[in-house]
Amino acid sequence: MSDFEKLSALMKADWNRRLRHDYRFWMSDGVSDDRVMWESGARDFGILCEGITFSGQESFLELGCGVGRLLASALKKCGRVIGVDVSEEAIKKAAELLPADPKLQLIVGNGYNLSEVQSGSIDLAVSFAAITSMPTDVIANYLVELYRILKPEGYMRLQIYLGEEQRLAHADTLHLRCFKPENFKKGLEAAGFDIEWIKELVLPFQVSFKEHGLETFIASFRKSNRSPLHPNEISRLLLPLGESETEGNQPISPIEFWMSYNYAKTLLEAGDFEKAREAVGFASDVCKATALDVSDLLQEIISEINKKEAAQAERKVLSVGVSFEGRPEIFEKNLKALKDAFPELAAQLQDKCDEAAPEIQQ
Repeated sequence: MSDFEKLSALMKADWNRRLRHDYRFWMSDGVSDDRVMWESGARDFGILCEGITFSGQESFLELGCGVGRLLASALKKCGRVIGVDVSEEAIKKAAELLPADPKLQLIVGNGYNLSEVQSGSIDLAVSFAAITSMPTDVIANYLVELYRILKPEGYMRLQIYLGEEQRLAHADTLHLRCFKPENFKKGLEAAGFDIEWIKELVLPFQVSFKEHGLETFIASFRKSNRSPLHPNEISRLLLPLGESETEGNQPISPIEFWMSYNYAKTLLEAGDFEKAREAVGFASDVCKATALDVSDLLQEIISEINKKEAAQAERKVLSVGVSFEGRPEIFEKNLKALKDAFPELAAQLQDKCDEAAPEIQQ
């Protein structure tokens, strides 16, 4: 198995696991419902396609399409839309969520090339919040592939991170790759692209972390007449010192724990105890696969969920106006209120009463 095939298998496993947990969190900033997800996708599609006038005939490809958040908007603007993602779970969910449309093609990619896409067939290729989580040599290989599939006049829009160089574990499939601006420009030019512009990305929530030397940008590129260099050379230009192999045997990034743990806290504050428990369970599974010793944090949040869940149940009982006066009509009214508020519990109690009735009669 080649190095790319090993990375592909790792990326597939990681993103399939994340998608099975919560596709809205891992693919769409943890939004509360699909409507908000499509709205954020329309927003980000508009940001990526700033200044582009669509004729309705364009061929469009998104690398790292996830569950189709941007593809929904692309289908309204383009004549042919291709979504590529390494995760089978993501593509399966995209097929479920997006409307059936003959213009749409969803591809489970192999994680390092675009062999299913014909050379010189794409007008516009984009990637938003996807390519930056890939190992640098995979990014370099995809840049060469994007050059190959674009038409001579084609262009590419990417969401990227520029600032202080981030040397991460090569096998990390989640942490953000950030490049020095001068190295990034050299790498893209070596891949055969001319840079049109690079603009800082501003969203309603924080996406740049300038205090840590990491800023978020949208970049526009045109396909040039220059042939790309070999991906290995492009990778060296992007990240001269290469990525770290010191954590190469660690299958899961520690940041995955912290993201899911903080998500559980957010859900807890919102009162969504069921999803908070799911997020804690996911964080716990991640913790087992890393060197993190955070059992005290997990136990603390589980206790907090139990406490708030019990308090909510108590408030619910009080809200139905239960009293314990002796008049039969008040008793019947209270009993009905309890049954309406807790139908499953009432049914269980009724079953137990029915089972006990014969013994009482004897």
